[in-house]
Amino acid sequence: MIDIRELRKDPNAYAAKLARNGASDLVKELLNVDTAWRAATNAAESARAQKKPVGKPTPDQLQELQRGTEQRQETESELAKLDRRRKELLDRVPNPRPMTCRTVGRTISRCSARSARQGARGRSARQEGLLSCAHHAATS
Repeated sequence: MIDIRELRKDPNAYAAKLARNGASDLVKELLNVDTAWRAATNAAESARAQKKPVGKPTPDQLQELQRGTEQRQETESELAKLDRRRKELLDRVPNPRPMTCRTVGRTISRCSARSARQGARGRSARQEGLLSCAHHAATS
């Protein structure tokens, strides 16, 4: 399962990473459903926050309460549908693959961990475009 907050921060990066898996359309759909879910959550919370009148309500207040109740039920029904769809999409969207070092085939984090253990020095990832792995440092 992916971190939805990270997806919201940089959706283009996630879409680019997941394009290799053919899941970029799922990311876009997830973002749309998540936006609708957040709006429905806010609407449901504001509907729940409406206060009942103090004392015996007038006929107009009763009608307003009835409309508010119906609206709240519709909103919560929509929220439940969006929540199910959102969870389904979160389960279907794969985690982005970690970057791998093309030279040795390890993931970059494992490659850099080995580099740190060996004490190799190389250029930074920003300078090099790669992590400073021992074999990258030796070839640069």
